[in-house]
Amino acid sequence: MKERRSYSIYLSLIAAFLTFAAYIPALGNSFINWDDGAYVYSNLQIRTLGAGLIKSAFTGPMVYNWHPLTMLSLAVDYAVWGLDPFGYHLTNVIFHALNTFLAGMLAAAVIGWDRRGAVAAFVTAALFGLHPIHVESVAWIAERKDVLSAFFSILAILAYLGYLKKGSGRPFYYSLAFLFFALAILAKPMAVTIPAVLVIIDFYYRRPLTGLISIMEKLPFFALSAFSSVVTVWIQGVALTTLEGHPLSARFWVSVKGYAFYLYKMLMPTGLAPYYPRKLPSDVLSLEYLGALIVLIAITALVLFMARSRRGPLAVWLTYLVTLLPVIGLVQVGGQGAADRYSYMPSIVIFLFTGAVISSVFERGGAKRVVTALLFLLVAAMLSFLTIKQIGIWKDSVTIWSYEIERYPAEAPLAYINRGYAYDDNKEYAKAIGDYTSAIRLRPDYPDTYIDRGLAYSSIGDQRKAVEDFTTAISLSPGYAEAYLNRGISLRALGEPKGAHEDFLKAISLKPSLGAAYYQLGAFYGDMGDYERARALLRKADELGYR
Repeated sequence: MKERRSYSIYLSLIAAFLTFAAYIPALGNSFINWDDGAYVYSNLQIRTLGAGLIKSAFTGPMVYNWHPLTMLSLAVDYAVWGLDPFGYHLTNVIFHALNTFLAGMLAAAVIGWDRRGAVAAFVTAALFGLHPIHVESVAWIAERKDVLSAFFSILAILAYLGYLKKGSGRPFYYSLAFLFFALAILAKPMAVTIPAVLVIIDFYYRRPLTGLISIMEKLPFFALSAFSSVVTVWIQGVALTTLEGHPLSARFWVSVKGYAFYLYKMLMPTGLAPYYPRKLPSDVLSLEYLGALIVLIAITALVLFMARSRRGPLAVWLTYLVTLLPVIGLVQVGGQGAADRYSYMPSIVIFLFTGAVISSVFERGGAKRVVTALLFLLVAAMLSFLTIKQIGIWKDSVTIWSYEIERYPAEAPLAYINRGYAYDDNKEYAKAIGDYTSAIRLRPDYPDTYIDRGLAYSSIGDQRKAVEDFTTAISLSPGYAEAYLNRGISLRALGEPKGAHEDFLKAISLKPSLGAAYYQLGAFYGDMGDYERARALLRKADELGYR
């Protein structure tokens, strides 16, 4: 038995090694200006390891999420690497390689520690590790939460499988399963579906689902899941899309399309994008919606029919549906219609099923074994090529947003805005102005973009156009203190002190904590020769942390 078990271990390790090798190009990638700043290079919280960090990580949100373990892991990286992106990418790649190995172990644990299980373990691990749909979760530093949560989620499921075995070690495995589940939750709230997965595992192994023991052993898991769900909804409340803007009927069809979308991308991983713009259904009878519903109904009918003799396909399908549920669109956060990263954990069960099917064909021996092996190796090579190519898209901010603009030139103003930020950072202000103008053309009611373009105009000395953009931002959002502040700076540069003075005062009245406004007003009074008032305002700016 030990010798057979070693086959699965060795083959899973080979898949993990191949995965790490495929992701080596990611180690040379930079930070990107999409959450990497909030999580790492502009995040002062992670720069000091200690009680203060632990308190802030556990008691406060980060980018509308509560994932304290992820923040602690990034803080450890900062302590080791500072702001060198190499180290953060290395950690992500290592965790993805470990998850690849664990995916193989999970396949062997479910299918068996024999030759068939070893083949399934290798196939499952290789598909999971090398599939390009996972590049987003690995090559994007801010998605540390994906690889970290998956690591503990798989360990929790493996521990639960150990608990199902009879023996004196069952309490130990149960405790491990709960501990790993808790750590997975602390890394990313999407792990809240793990208790439901454990129930599906019971169904697969024909354990009684309504017995007292079965119910009691799941209660702690569901209680923690409920707590995490409440915290997540509370933290994400500001970012949640309202029912008025996105009614339940539309959410249903977006979700149906989403379930089919991820299956399709696993089967045909081309045209992957960092950001898929959300489109509300205008015609639910179109192929993309009605066709998706037909596919889902057909798969559901098939696995229900097969469940009369084998429960595996139904268990796989239920697990896929359940694990995607938090991000499928019924509860909508952000403007994306889908995201490759959402498939990271749900894909494991699809790849496990694929591994089981291939291993069954492989076991028949003869020419079928050779053909199956050659075909799979060809598929693995193609996936590796696509993964390496996809990693290149995440090289830096200009590269990723240029790719997004190429894919969705008229549907993603976010891409123009973020590439504009990147050009700003590179002091390529003319290019930044061009991108901000494109974003305004797509979404003319967004005040921030006018401020961004105004700042770019100001950087090249065109203060008059800057004032026009800041004024437009104010008309769109009359309470926007930063718009008044920036317009005041440009008016001061144009030699219009009265307007500048009024704007600085207005900015302070709207946002008394805006240190930059006190600083600019102090500088204004300094220009006027009122040094006593200027010094008082500059001290106030300093007290508010403005340097």
